[in-house]
Parts: sequence; C-alpha cells; structure tokens
Amino acid sequence: MKTKIIVCLFLLCCTACENKSIYSVVDLFNKTEDLASQTFEIAGFRENILNPADMEIINNKLVLLDVQASVPFSIIDLEKQKYVKSFGMKGEGPGEIVGVMDFYVNCDGTGINFWDAMLKRLYSCNKDSMLLYNNKCGINIFEKVKNKKLFNNFFLNIIQLNESLYLGLGSSGNKRFSLINIKTNKVSFTGEYPKELSTKIDPVVSTIAYNGTIRYNKEKNRIVFISRKSEMIELFDVKDSSLELIYGNYSTTPISEQKTKDNDRGRNIGIAVSDNYIFILCQPRAKVANIQEDKRRVPSANDVLVFNWDGKPVIHYKLDKKVTSVSVTKDSKRLYALINNEEPQIIYYDLTF
Repeated sequence: MKTKIIVCLFLLCCTACENKSIYSVVDLFNKTEDLASQTFEIAGFRENILNPADMEIINNKLVLLDVQASVPFSIIDLEKQKYVKSFGMKGEGPGEIVGVMDFYVNCDGTGINFWDAMLKRLYSCNKDSMLLYNNKCGINIFEKVKNKKLFNNFFLNIIQLNESLYLGLGSSGNKRFSLINIKTNKVSFTGEYPKELSTKIDPVVSTIAYNGTIRYNKEKNRIVFISRKSEMIELFDVKDSSLELIYGNYSTTPISEQKTKDNDRGRNIGIAVSDNYIFILCQPRAKVANIQEDKRRVPSANDVLVFNWDGKPVIHYKLDKKVTSVSVTKDSKRLYALINNEEPQIIYYDLTF
C-alpha cells in the first residue's frame, strides 16, 4: 500500500511539472551557452551601407535590406569579404517598390522573394539576376497569375510555398492566414487565434496585433511563425487547404484577456532558419523592461533561441553583443549578426551543437 501511494505521488508530481505554465520562453531551455563574436573587415561596407534592417544568406552572398534607402538591397560577398553592389529602386513603376518590410529565401533556395503590400506585388529575384539588376528589384510573380482577384484582400505579407500555392498573412475573415491556390482558384481561410483572445476585439486590431514573420521549410512542408509583439512561436504543417498546428509557445501573446503591460510581454525581433534548425532573436519577457533601443529606435537583443523543426528547444545562445538581425548558413555552422549602430557592423559566431 505504501509503495502504491509513493508511485501515485510521483505521477502527480510529474503531471504537475508537465502542466506548469512558464513565465518566459527561455524557461523551456535546459542548455545555455555563451558565444563570443568574431569580426571581419568588409571592403566598401561602411561607404555603401547606411542603415540595414534585415539580412539573408544565399550561398556565399549576404543580402541586406535597408527599408529607408532609395536603393534598398545590398550584396556582400562573404568569401571575398567585400561589398558587391546595391540594387532596387523606390517608386511605383515596373520593377520598383513602395515599401518592403520583410524578405526571405524563396522556396527553391535560388534567390529571394519579397512582398510589397501597397502595390500588391510579390517580387522574385534569383541569385544571378540580383548581380545584374540596378534600378530593378525583381520580377513580379503575379504578372503571370491569371486570376489576380485571389489576392484582392490586404495582406501584410505573402509567402510563396510552391508554384501554385501561396500563404497570405492578414485579411482572412476570422482566421489568421489565407492559403491561395492559383491552380484551383481557391482561397482557404485557416489558422486559429489563441484561445485567450477576446472575441470582442475588432478583427482589424487582431490582424495587426498578430502580424509577424513566417519562414518555410520545403523539405518538411512546414512553416514557422513568430509574433513581433510577444514571445509567441508556432509551427504548422501545410495541408492542401489548411494549416495544422504542431507546436505553439504562448508564454505571452500579443492580445489576451489578461491586462498585461506591453513591456511585460517580451518580443521576438528576428528569425533565421536552416534545414534543421530555427534561430529566434528575442527579448525575453523578464528582460524586456530593461532593454534600451539605440538612437535609431532599432530593437536589439543578445538572446538567440534554437528550436528544431518539430518544436523541440535545443539550446539558448547568449551573444556577447546586442544585435538587430541574424542569419545562419545552410549547414547551421555559422551565425551572422547585424549591429545597427551609428556605423553598422557585421559579426559572426561559429556554432557547435
């Protein structure tokens, strides 16, 4: 009898531990490692790049986006450690953009895609074309789409998943995403809001609050979503007409029934993905009240959380410098980071798992 009681108590303790809510996403990680940065000189970097906000690696090229510049994109050759060129032009003409807030490596890994929400253009620019373009940003994929009414809603971002399937963020009825199939001419609304979201909140407010960043893993046919206004992280499997949630962290969410101050929510700042891992640059909840932005009001942090594509926490990296953006090599062996101070700087960290 005594043995049975002990076993029951043990099981109750285990269940309590499993169901225990976490205060911050960093509490999920059992392993933390401090990383020391390494610097390298990039010829022509300071003379040509002023205020980069984000970056992506394509082969040995680092592409940077400056949302404020009249020529928004710049290319760095990582092997030769030199600035190559800038390309793109602000405007409403062919191949021009009004505003781009995010860009990503396309589903084939051959170049970059980026969505201009104001002009409703989804641009594609492969790694060879970007070396040739000057004033042109890329090719508008939608020029070849017959039924352009499929994209009439206002989307904060659009991700191309394959030749016929697109994922839109925002303006999806009472859902969060739209799966748009240009082959079948069908739009499917999908993606639930977290249960604690108040039903009294205006849908427009919800859409803006739950804006975030999406990245896609073609091999796994899976997306990761991070909120920009909280620690919320989600992984979805892509189905024919829906997204299936396989993992979610809701230590904090953008909107909830609870009266939580904005500076108590924590927030995700940026994301980088490789074939096997997801790297999230974040300001954890416990620290966000002490975080200061630089003179340009660019959020920065030195916590990088690594998950695998099944949502398993792998390691919590503590960087020795506060950075504004990260990008990782395809083999996950090197993490590049952007410091956006008065003089922007690229540093890197060698990784071991």
